[in-house]
Amino acid sequence: MFKKFLCSILFLIFFSINFQQSYAYDFKKDYFEKINLKVDVTNTTPIKLNDNELFFPGNYFDPHAKILNIKEKKLIDKKVSMNIPRNGYLSVLLDDGTVLIVGGTIDGKATNIAEIYNPQTNTFIKINNSNFNYYSFDNIVKLKDGRVLLLGICTAEIYNPKRKIFTLAGNKKRINNATNQEICYTNDRHVSPCIFLLDDGRVLIYDATFDDAKKNNRIELFDPQINDFITVDYPNKKTIHYNMFRLYYTGVKLKDGNILTFGSYNQRSFMTMFLPKTNEFKKIVAIDEVPVNSKAIFINNKVLLFGGILPHSKKPTYLVSAIYDIDKRKIINKKTSSTEKYIKFIFDIGEHSLILLGYQDNSPRIYKIK
Repeated sequence: MFKKFLCSILFLIFFSINFQQSYAYDFKKDYFEKINLKVDVTNTTPIKLNDNELFFPGNYFDPHAKILNIKEKKLIDKKVSMNIPRNGYLSVLLDDGTVLIVGGTIDGKATNIAEIYNPQTNTFIKINNSNFNYYSFDNIVKLKDGRVLLLGICTAEIYNPKRKIFTLAGNKKRINNATNQEICYTNDRHVSPCIFLLDDGRVLIYDATFDDAKKNNRIELFDPQINDFITVDYPNKKTIHYNMFRLYYTGVKLKDGNILTFGSYNQRSFMTMFLPKTNEFKKIVAIDEVPVNSKAIFINNKVLLFGGILPHSKKPTYLVSAIYDIDKRKIINKKTSSTEKYIKFIFDIGEHSLILLGYQDNSPRIYKIK
């Protein structure tokens, strides 16, 4: 009798251990699916045409445009190229379904070349050049009215798709930089800031670099109604460790329209909330460790984080994925790896799924949201 009882106990322990192990394995397997294709996101800026198609305009080294069919897991060569192939440009999907491509580099030199790709006719059409040169680390965002805002380090302009012309944004002014004065159309210099299109049509430009001399966090709003920039003050400047780089930060727009940002610096992690209705920031709150150079997306009422390195770890530890619990201010379901997980682009492709680009093997991953 005792032997039977002991065998039953051992069986239950064995079953429990194996069940937990298999559950953990299935959990990972169900969330990520690797697409065995190679796509270049180092020199090419992809655009989501729809939930099933990503468009890759090509680059200087591989000029042909391509479309990734996600459901069929095929990379289709469109056998057409930009009028002037180049690397590291800005691109955005316009309201009429065409793609605006601006700037980029040729032999390391920035350009102001602009053209339109039409998916219906599979053609690139050269248009008037932009007023300024652009690199891939500059910013582009489509406004509520269908126009497009382009931001450089100190430059700003608007593209009007109906008139197919670029016009200056902001007011020309001289500002002091580290060595001399510089002409700016924004109120301050911005190097790879976070930018967010707000529900009211304005654009938040959030630069993590802190200018000690000017006591300025380089945060401002662009208002399309007045075609100008408004500086936003950041509270408690003396208590903020903000002499850091932009790559330490990521952020998302929440369901209520507020902007949540994460950051890590000097063994500390921070969270901020921008309230568009009052143009104010909530007090910085310490939270769980935030990965450096991660990407975030808000979907299905969840904030999902992908990639980046955990700065407080003794050994190099990289984030695979995590969920940020807004109410508890905690990162949960965190999965890490000893190998680098660098994510450059995230697209919502519907059906509770995302596609992630930027892994070291250049193969996209599909992430299933539970």
